[in-house]
Amino acid sequence: MALTDERRGEIAFIVLMDAVRREGMTLKPKEAKRDAINRAKKLGLKVSEVRDLTQIVLRNLFEETMMELDGLPTSGPVEIS
Repeated sequence: MALTDERRGEIAFIVLMDAVRREGMTLKPKEAKRDAINRAKKLGLKVSEVRDLTQIVLRNLFEETMMELDGLPTSGPVEIS
């Protein structure tokens, strides 16, 4: 079965998020800006497109982090899993 463009994009985003979760991503503003510009140039993409995708990825990671923190108990010892 051939993949549609939409499905390829969905899979690419899932793979990207997995890589970022494992390898991390900088939150330093100047580094993030420089990284977006360099990636756009290297990959032949518009800087605005790379910026927009970077914002989406960071927002998703932020939400995941907040959900993890929301799961912490409010008192007593905590086991890290």
